[in-house]
Amino acid sequence: MPGDDWQKFANARLFLSYMFAHPGKKLLFMTSDIAQWDEWDSRGSLNWGLLEQDMNQKFHLLARDLLFLYKKYPAFHEQDFNPRGFEWIDFSDVDQSVISFLRWSKDHKDLLVFTFNMTPVPRYFYRIGVPYAGFYDEILNSDAREYGEAPQAIGAG
Repeated sequence: MPGDDWQKFANARLFLSYMFAHPGKKLLFMTSDIAQWDEWDSRGSLNWGLLEQDMNQKFHLLARDLLFLYKKYPAFHEQDFNPRGFEWIDFSDVDQSVISFLRWSKDHKDLLVFTFNMTPVPRYFYRIGVPYAGFYDEILNSDAREYGEAPQAIGAG
């Protein structure tokens, strides 16, 4: 994975968040919740000592929070194998490398909006279309301070 350590963790957070948001059942393989640098080896033990490192602790917190949200919000999991549970908002913003989509609950009353910025460039005031007018609460941001805030975003509004 290219980049410095912050970029590597940011990409791993993006991937983990995208995997949880996308339809289909989830697979967290050995140490994928603590961002172990080395591939898992059945002849050795898991590297739990990584949780003493700040970025690994924050990554583990993200994995924990994603699991909690996955269980809490039916739109995350009720329609994993039903096309009615997924709807693209925008999959073609190649200029800014951003994708967005909706996940719907089975009764189609609850929804989650997902937006993924696939670059290290912050996208302030990025606009997407949503099915209902009103205010939407942000329930998770993989670049939030508790998960490993972007250095360029520190102190930004």
